Amino acid sequence: MGRYYTVSGVAEALLKIEGSKFIAEAAPVFSEEEAGATLAAVRKKYFDATHHCYAYAVGEDRALSHYSDDGEPSGTAGIKIFSTLQSRDLSDVIVVVTRYFGGTKLGVGGLGRAYHDAAAAVLAEAHTIQRLPVQHFTVVVEYTYVSPVMSLANRLSAFIDDAQYAEKVTFSLFTPHAAADELERQLIDMTKGTALITRGGRTIRSVV
Repeated sequence: MGRYYTVSGVAEALLKIEGSKFIAEAAPVFSEEEAGATLAAVRKKYFDATHHCYAYAVGEDRALSHYSDDGEPSGTAGIKIFSTLQSRDLSDVIVVVTRYFGGTKLGVGGLGRAYHDAAAAVLAEAHTIQRLPVQHFTVVVEYTYVSPVMSLANRLSAFIDDAQYAEKVTFSLFTPHAAADELERQLIDMTKGTALITRGGRTIRSVV
């Protein structure tokens, strides 16, 4: 999956279909616990609603994901909401669609469309930001190589998080995971093997 997107904040949308109200809420979440807390807050806010159907995905490749029909006919709600996350390359997000039944049955097809459209509507309202898997490096170089390191980081779409200037210069930088090996190779070549290079952990950062 590599680069993907998430929502930068909470968004809401409302659809009215045949008397039923579908209230959709999207929010950023970064763990199963955060997803559960968001769902609990929506349930509390709309405590008298008929159903609270949802889907969430967390992490690169949507490694952690779950969806629920919450009592609606199987396949009419949760998977429809989840499909809107997939089609938009979204993760680290939960979408909850709350339904107030209006007295008219929509049928399986109509219900599926309603949940899909409600989820799509709230995601259209949400502001999205990019998320990027990155590799952390600590790089210690002589002052001679400060400018070349900065230029290399720029060429490989890496970003310098911090620089400490002492007897030598210590850079803390993040590079897209796919470019990590190339960054290390070029640093070694550029500094003739004098750079002290330490790989840190792999993480995911938001790209504004």
